[in-house]
Amino acid sequence: MIALGIDPALNQTGYAIIMKKSNGTILFVEAGIIKNKIQNEFPQKLLNIFKQINQICILYKPQVCGIEETFVNMNPTSSLKLGAARGAIITAIAHNNIPLFEYSPNKVKKTITGAGKAEKSQVEFMIKRLVFGTPENLSSDEYDAIGIALTCLCFEK
Repeated sequence: MIALGIDPALNQTGYAIIMKKSNGTILFVEAGIIKNKIQNEFPQKLLNIFKQINQICILYKPQVCGIEETFVNMNPTSSLKLGAARGAIITAIAHNNIPLFEYSPNKVKKTITGAGKAEKSQVEFMIKRLVFGTPENLSSDEYDAIGIALTCLCFEK
């Protein structure tokens, strides 16, 4: 089974593709960042996110997708922009008929480390041990996306 994990953001969305083989082995396939320039107009940022997620879906054909749940920020404008970015992502996933599941950061941490309040370093340590072939030099957004994809593989069939 191929899973896509997405750590949504307006200017730097992390994504990861992992695969669970029939013997239970989980393999790293791809991870990256969808970047938007700060100076780009808001609608162009959303369109870029949609197009790139759509291309990832076409290329890798994931059977499931996990996305991090929205958290409410102290700044309402930031929360609204994050919600719009999630909307562009969710639309791309729906456009490709891929089942979508949402997970809180604590659920992802608990799934991977056994502790919902685990530090990022603990999560990254466990991801490197659970997902064969995970590179050492990934960004925190990419590791978060791998964690979301891994959680999706653990809970969804």
